[in-house]
Amino acid sequence: MVIAGVYDGFHFVNAYPDTAISEESKIVSYTGHGSICYASEYVSEDLVLSSSFYDNYLHLIKLSI
Repeated sequence: MVIAGVYDGFHFVNAYPDTAISEESKIVSYTGHGSICYASEYVSEDLVLSSSFYDNYLHLIKLSI
């Protein structure tokens, strides 16, 4: 699951359907954008495309969750 945290970067949580998010769930944050974290899309199982509002960049993020 990926969460666009607006002013707090993107957060990736390793969770599966029908399971509660617990302390064992691995959370990884990405704060590489210079402004508001606006949207994201999974490209594949371990690649996410992210965008930011003011910096006009797309970042391709490789996950290691």
